[in-house]
Amino acid sequence: MRAASHVNDMAMAEFKKLIKPEITEIEVASQMLTIYQKLGAMAFSFEPIVAFGKNAADPHHMPDNTVLQEGDTVLFDVGCVVNGYCSGMTRTFFYKKYPSSEQAEIYNLVRQANESAEKYCQAGVRLCDIDAVARNIITQGGYGDDFTHRLGHFIGTETHEYGDVSKHLQI
Repeated sequence: MRAASHVNDMAMAEFKKLIKPEITEIEVASQMLTIYQKLGAMAFSFEPIVAFGKNAADPHHMPDNTVLQEGDTVLFDVGCVVNGYCSGMTRTFFYKKYPSSEQAEIYNLVRQANESAEKYCQAGVRLCDIDAVARNIITQGGYGDDFTHRLGHFIGTETHEYGDVSKHLQI
């Protein structure tokens, strides 16, 4: 899993270089497998999500012919398989313009929720309680209704192994 994550980190640096004026989501996604393979991955661990602008708000958006615009939010949700183990990561950044104050506020709120939940992780802590740490921060920030997905999921030889970090899993 560490090897798969390392390849994913290297690939992310290459994926960012694909972001150029007038490129479409599908054009970026179509180049990703070649990059992974050059870095030692065997395959995708799941079909990559490349989303520009408003598409980045859809957690299961599939790349389409949306053209990158200056100021767009760019979201990559990607993963690969190395030595039979999967990796996965989601990264968000802004293209050519600094985020608006509202975008920066939301970005920092999500980052705070993520980092706080990560610090809360330790042996014996229930997964639903880890989720609650992040969910409470987002809710206090005024965006609780927009937190429609789980905080995280298990990964290994499958992209989504049994279990997730959500309010529903009481272990």
